[in-house]
Amino acid sequence: MKLLELRNIEKDVLGIRALDGVSLEIESGEIHGLVGANGAGKTALVQILAGASKPDGGVILLEGREIHIGSVRASQKLGVGVMFQDSFLIADASAAQNIMLGFEPQGRFGMIDESRIEEAAAAILRELGISGISPGTPAGELSRLETRLVEFARASFLGRLLVILDEPLRGLSEQDAETLLEAVRHLKSRKTAVILVTNDPDGINSLCGRITVFRRGRNAGTVLSGDAGEALKLMGLEEGYTRAERTPQTREACFDLGRAGVLRRGEIVGITCRDGKEKTGIIKEIFGIDPRDEADTRIFGVSIRMPSRGMTSRRIGLSRDERRIRSVALSLSVRRRAAYAQVEHSSPDTEGASLPMFGLGPRRAAPAVETEAVICDPRGGWPDRTFADIDAFIFDEPSISADPESRARIYGFMESLAGSGKCVVMFSEKRSELDSVCDRVTEL
Repeated sequence: MKLLELRNIEKDVLGIRALDGVSLEIESGEIHGLVGANGAGKTALVQILAGASKPDGGVILLEGREIHIGSVRASQKLGVGVMFQDSFLIADASAAQNIMLGFEPQGRFGMIDESRIEEAAAAILRELGISGISPGTPAGELSRLETRLVEFARASFLGRLLVILDEPLRGLSEQDAETLLEAVRHLKSRKTAVILVTNDPDGINSLCGRITVFRRGRNAGTVLSGDAGEALKLMGLEEGYTRAERTPQTREACFDLGRAGVLRRGEIVGITCRDGKEKTGIIKEIFGIDPRDEADTRIFGVSIRMPSRGMTSRRIGLSRDERRIRSVALSLSVRRRAAYAQVEHSSPDTEGASLPMFGLGPRRAAPAVETEAVICDPRGGWPDRTFADIDAFIFDEPSISADPESRARIYGFMESLAGSGKCVVMFSEKRSELDSVCDRVTEL
């Protein structure tokens, strides 16, 4: 039975055609993949179905009836639940409060019944086969996987008819990704349709019956499960990444990472941690954000017990995960963001900053960027990484939310840095990714 039908949906965002006559059909109880490169229009469609924006043209049919989704609340009342790319959980609220937010059980006189919130949330988690999460745990204390599971539980609670998961596997290890996908499979028993949105068809290939490909705002075609290679071709991308042969120019040691060993110039070292919180702690220690009392990590022979400004002065750079939330100022130009890493005053004048001094000139093998352009692209995709002219680079989940083509560009950039004698450390939850890029991998 046909649950959702989109006919010739059009959407312009800041003068750019994000969706150009898109049509799509979703069956009841179907797990349907929606893939495309960054900027293909996936997020624009998700926002329309979530009620966060309105289409400029076209028709939306739900259970054969034409609907107009005027708001997020209206979408939720129609039985549509959405799990967005970025986490929006309230850190100080419990897992249960986040799941039930806006739909809390009420007692007498319409007052929220706090005693029933955890009970209702626990029932939702059990229905989805999710265990190990206490409903009373503050969201800020959850691991990355637990955070995604709580977000999924909320979307499933709201999505009586349709659940949309936008990049649900981002930043998860292979094992954690399978845990989340197993929870998604539980929705089949209640005949809820699921749209899995991603830029990497390999991650959802085994779960989806059909995969639809978006390309440049249009529906490029639909393939059956098991044909991820054909999906990549429809995306206009090639499969795989081939690491370039590279001989280190020098064996000079520049990082002593304690348990992770010594990093030498011209080498890419991968580090994966069983515990995501431990990884965050290690990165903070290396960069000097949260130094240890007894530091066993030394950089260029210097203890890390120093403020982060000390790291910048020693030409050490950090690219964090969740950059949209933690570190990237989306409204600033590339020039201004590069300059902010170097200035010493609280109100710097970065207008006249010269990008070559920050290493963003043609001598870098990085993708070309418009230095005065802001990083927030209305067609979506991930923000370009910008770095100061530094000697050692720490990349935390550098390929998160990147499509296969963008990942290859990121890996190529890292290869060029190492090839020029720079020090590169790469943190990733995915061991297979580290094995394909790094000279050696350490598991902590």
